[in-house]
Amino acid sequence: MTTQNQTITKIAIFQKKEVRKILHKNEWWFSVIDVIEVLTDTARSRKYWSDLKRKLIKEGYSEVSEKIGQLKMTSPDGKKRETDCANTETIFRIIQAIPSPKAEPFKRWLARVGFERIEEIENPELATKRTRALYKAKGYSDTWIEKRMQEIEIETDTIPTELKKILVDKINQSLWWHVTPSDPDAYKKRGKFLASTYSQAAFYGKPNIKPERIKISHPLCSDSEKEILKVLFPETHQRMLLFITSANESDYYERRINLDEKMHEQAKKLGYDSIVLLGSTAINELVKNRKPRSIELNLCV
Repeated sequence: MTTQNQTITKIAIFQKKEVRKILHKNEWWFSVIDVIEVLTDTARSRKYWSDLKRKLIKEGYSEVSEKIGQLKMTSPDGKKRETDCANTETIFRIIQAIPSPKAEPFKRWLARVGFERIEEIENPELATKRTRALYKAKGYSDTWIEKRMQEIEIETDTIPTELKKILVDKINQSLWWHVTPSDPDAYKKRGKFLASTYSQAAFYGKPNIKPERIKISHPLCSDSEKEILKVLFPETHQRMLLFITSANESDYYERRINLDEKMHEQAKKLGYDSIVLLGSTAINELVKNRKPRSIELNLCV
């Protein structure tokens, strides 16, 4: 893994022991070795971590190596050295494999350490203000900053990274209801639509008797179809939204099918494996680590 976007190593304290952390990819990453020392009190933390990685892979967590980053952190002797680091989500998974009475209090502590990012999740304006201030400090003009902020708004969807990870986990752990389409080419044209409850799926027809499980990793998600269209079609999203909102009862279905086909095709081109439309309360539910009550999911098959 690359070491882009690193900043100064900072120290967090858990029960009088130091845990190094660093901002990477706009979130806190923690030294795995430090975490292991805190939880196990072992004097051979590197050996413990090596054995633990093998154990995790054996248990089916094969992607553990991909989720670990070699980041430069300040060592006790003051020199910067590359060390294994992981974000909060991966650290939580590692902690689950360590038998320690300190595990639960450490999880709560880790959640508090991430409070700076949670602030931005609950109030996205903070993230915008910090980004503007960073560009200003680098000497960019107000005109350039405004143009860049508009580009960022178009480039990204509206679910913060931390919440998107929670959402993906909830989706992959849940059962999903599906109405089999009458058109045999529907999946290729428009993807596979699923709903989080039987009653939501029944809106589109008779759901299959048995729900199913799915696995996604790179969704395009928002609580607004307008925002999804903005990401997929930066230049024409307003016209496309008008195309569907101005439809009358007689041609709405045809227009909806047409738009779904275009969204599905473009999402696949951009590398998304699914499109996720959330209900209006989804953000608050995800902040509380709950599965949103309303999710419309389209797999880009």
